[in-house]
Amino acid sequence: MDVRFGLPGLGPPATGPAVVATIGNFDGVHLGHRALLAELRRRAEGAGALTLVCLFAPHPRAVLAPASTPGLLTTLDARRRWLQPLGVDRVQVVEFTRRVSQLRAETFLDRLRGRHRLVGLVVGPGFAIGHRRHGTAEVLGAHGDAHGFWVAEVPPTADGGRRISSTLVRERVAAGDMAGAARMLGRPFELTGLVVPGDRVATRLGFPTANLRCRPEQLLPAFGIYAVWARRAGGRWWPAVASIGVRPHFGGGPVVVEVHGLEPPGDLYGARLEVRCLDRLRDEARFVSDTALQAQIAADVEAAAAILARAARPADPDG
Repeated sequence: MDVRFGLPGLGPPATGPAVVATIGNFDGVHLGHRALLAELRRRAEGAGALTLVCLFAPHPRAVLAPASTPGLLTTLDARRRWLQPLGVDRVQVVEFTRRVSQLRAETFLDRLRGRHRLVGLVVGPGFAIGHRRHGTAEVLGAHGDAHGFWVAEVPPTADGGRRISSTLVRERVAAGDMAGAARMLGRPFELTGLVVPGDRVATRLGFPTANLRCRPEQLLPAFGIYAVWARRAGGRWWPAVASIGVRPHFGGGPVVVEVHGLEPPGDLYGARLEVRCLDRLRDEARFVSDTALQAQIAADVEAAAAILARAARPADPDG
């Protein structure tokens, strides 16, 4: 997969292989996105063209309305990783800035056409880009008629009567509904973080953990205890229990993500860890004693082991 960065300046239309494109943030690469990408691939094959996904990063609301910026389901690297097996030939990563937000949709496409020979554009339901979102499928279709490309709109993909969207998936993750999120993602929700030194409280209790430092824009599930699969990035998956929250038993504090392996994971300091959340076991809680907490953690480990024993271990190393 060919990944390019930046938005080209205005210039003559590109030559070279024809491309059929789609544009968006694609946070989560969920089943709605996958349906759109399947149509993109089908139409590109019919046109003898390559597929192109134009990705915005950061999320537009991080620029236009920072106070309401949603937590992200997937980092940019994760989106690129999930796009690769879906028949995407090219990815154009465009930094979303206020200047980009002021561009007319037609100007944006003309600049994209300066790098890719666009013959078609596939968009999702309600799609609109450009200043004040004036660039609807209808507007872009008229522009395409004048410049040699067509525009096709893909119908929505629904879950329980609601259109699958990144917003809907975020709702499920934020509620701790891992099954609901996985149903719409087509896979378990995943978070990533760098393993950093902790205060070793869990080790003293007999349950050593890897402490993850996640990116600040990463959406975290509802606070609580989870049955998860974990691995070093690109390595072998192992069963684990994750604690996400403020550790009320120890007086609360900043949000932490801790992962205890049910199999010895080896030295993880400095490693990037990927964690797939299968099921939420319980809320965070404060206990009457450390002994009571130890007993509860042991029960959590047993419950997680039973859940993970019934689940298929993800394929290694790229599953």
